[in-house]
Amino acid sequence: METISAVFFQYVQLLSSWWWLVLGGVTSISIVIISLRDDDSNLSLLKALQLSVVGLLSLFPFVRSVIPFKIRMDFVTRWYSLGLNTFWSFVLTVFTLSFLLAPLAFVLLVVVRVGDYILSGPFGDDIENYGVIPAVRLKFGARPEQFERKDW
Repeated sequence: METISAVFFQYVQLLSSWWWLVLGGVTSISIVIISLRDDDSNLSLLKALQLSVVGLLSLFPFVRSVIPFKIRMDFVTRWYSLGLNTFWSFVLTVFTLSFLLAPLAFVLLVVVRVGDYILSGPFGDDIENYGVIPAVRLKFGARPEQFERKDW
């Protein structure tokens, strides 16, 4: 019982540390940005960040009136085109999970996005054609003639 209470007390201390809060905030805002960019591939990172901030600020009623109507409607239109739940419930869920599991959520987000980026490019094609070890060797300067091509 003492071990459980010590672990819980340590976890509560972590929840209020500055790096945990920053990691949770970056993860949750990144998830909103990724959701917007995955729906519209022409949306730039800066515009997705702007729309995410507008969406987050529009959750507060006293700030909502300061935000220009056009950009607020742009965000609302893009969000409804995603087909997800309301923005309020999505943000509440993502923020809760991001802050409770900040390091794990951040690592999963980075691993999934970086892995998707790497595997969708030429390196992913080499892995598909030759396998993992030969693809790494090709990356470091080996010649493709040295390896057999996998023709499935």
